[in-house]
This record gives sequence, structure tokens and C-alpha cells, in this order.
Amino acid sequence: MPLHGVELARHLRRHGYAVAEVPRPNRRLRCAQGKSDAIDVYAAARRLLDGSEVTAPKNRDGAIEAVRALRVARNNAVKALSAALNTLRALISTSPEELRSQLRKMPRAQLISTCAAFDPDLGRLTDPIEATKFALRSLAQASRPIEDHSL
Repeated sequence: MPLHGVELARHLRRHGYAVAEVPRPNRRLRCAQGKSDAIDVYAAARRLLDGSEVTAPKNRDGAIEAVRALRVARNNAVKALSAALNTLRALISTSPEELRSQLRKMPRAQLISTCAAFDPDLGRLTDPIEATKFALRSLAQASRPIEDHSL
């Protein structure tokens, strides 16, 4: 398996090589000179040799990496919860009036717990009310573990 980016830098440092990080080339320069991997490599090598803008690469370990990983997971969970709630509310707005009037004004937590507790008749999924209850329950149950951690 080929190594890329951070893993390559870690591997090289473990084996005693000095590793430096060179930022991306200036966008205006790239536009003026054209874009190609060869041009980028030469520009990075020039910066490395003259020492301009060269930094030590981040190790991506320790507390900072732990916080980064947790933030990635949290941001993903927030997006998933938002998507599930948007879909839940959209489905409610087009659902049969019997369900719509019951669910429309509920606060988020109550809406999720109410929909998660639906017990649709699986033998009658051709009935729009039962099918909608099934769909609402599925969406609510998918968002419930996220909601329970109060993001």
C-alpha cells in the first residue's frame, strides 16, 4: 500500500530522515507559469533549498490530533442530525393530515421520541399513514443516538 501525506512523513521520520513541509505555490504565480506537477516540484525544491517558508510538518499525534478526530466526528454527526431532521420535517409536511396535525408543532426532542416510538402495522405498508409512520420511525431512530449526546 503506497504511503501519502502525513503517513509518508511519519514513515520517513521513523526511519531517520529529515522531513520538511513546503506550502502550496502562490496561486498568481501558478496561473502565470502554468500548472504542472513538474513546475510544482521545482518550485517546492527551490523553496526547500533556500529555506523560505519551510516548516516542520505536523506530527498529527498527541492531544491536538485527538481533538481534530473528535471534531471531525462531531461535525459529521451534526450534519447527519440536521439532514435527518430536515427529512423528518419535510416528510411530516407532506404526510396525511392525521399525522401532520399531531407532529407539526412539536419541539425537536419530543418529535424524535414520538416518531421513534411509532409502531406501524408492517402488514399494511400500502396505507399511507402506516408507511409514513414507518419512514418517520426510521428517520427518528437514526437520529436518536446523535440527539441523545446533545451536540
